[in-house]
Amino acid sequence: MLHQSSLSMKSTALDLLEGNLDLVILSDANVPGEGEHKIMLNIRLQRNLPGYDPNTRHCLYGCIYPWTTRLGHLAADCEGKAKRKARDFDEKGDADVVPKKPYQSGGGGGTQTQGGNYFRLRLQGEVWGWTSFFIGVAAVGIGSSYYHLKPNDATLVWDRLPMTIAFTSIMAIFIIERVDEQKGTVSILPLLLAGVIRILYWRFFDDLRPYALVQFVPCIVIPIMAILLPPMYTHSTYWLWAAGFYLLAKVKEAADKPIYKWTYHIVSGHTLKHLCAAMVPVFLTLMLAKRTIETERLCGFCF
Repeated sequence: MLHQSSLSMKSTALDLLEGNLDLVILSDANVPGEGEHKIMLNIRLQRNLPGYDPNTRHCLYGCIYPWTTRLGHLAADCEGKAKRKARDFDEKGDADVVPKKPYQSGGGGGTQTQGGNYFRLRLQGEVWGWTSFFIGVAAVGIGSSYYHLKPNDATLVWDRLPMTIAFTSIMAIFIIERVDEQKGTVSILPLLLAGVIRILYWRFFDDLRPYALVQFVPCIVIPIMAILLPPMYTHSTYWLWAAGFYLLAKVKEAADKPIYKWTYHIVSGHTLKHLCAAMVPVFLTLMLAKRTIETERLCGFCF
């Protein structure tokens, strides 16, 4: 049934290309995701392409078997006519014809949250996730200083808690970018709470295993996901650099005393660990500043 639906939509798309449409994007059941999400994803990615004309008009056409549904008016009637609206969502009749550059999309998804932020974060989940990450990174400096001034388990909590916030935020961000933006956004709060619970578990039961999972799981999962799952943005190699430097930091920490001996008591492995770990937010910040939309994720089929 879905195969027949796909063939029907392809036939319709080819017919439409013979008209006055500039581009047709077909996103059928072969492309994972919910239809309404994929619609907005394709539109959002188009809007972020260089040279995008803000006056471009998008025509949506969808069909669901065994029922057939057309979104809005009939595809054949897409003439670019503006509507008079009595209220925000009430369309009342035709107005003057507006010049158009039609764009046809079948299926598609996402949400558009263009903001005035420096890194051009478009999704609300991205804003929340990256905000939590950078708050955690900034708090690490305060918590770590507090711990090193008076080292004990009580002060160590304030050293590890900000790092846990940063780790869990990164996992949520990666889910948003590589798996599903809605699931990733919903996962932010549960992941943060799970991280806090692991810190409390260690503090009251003196068991570091749950906290170790928070530290090492992202270092393993993120590189694997970065390699296997298609990126939403360019400059994805920065994820690998960040994960690599964090793993290097853990190696330096484990070799604290040998490094201190090898350097003739000039520098310890613990010191180098902090320097390597500090490179993680540096690489991720560079990635945010440089990256653009990955155009290969625009659609499942382009004609």
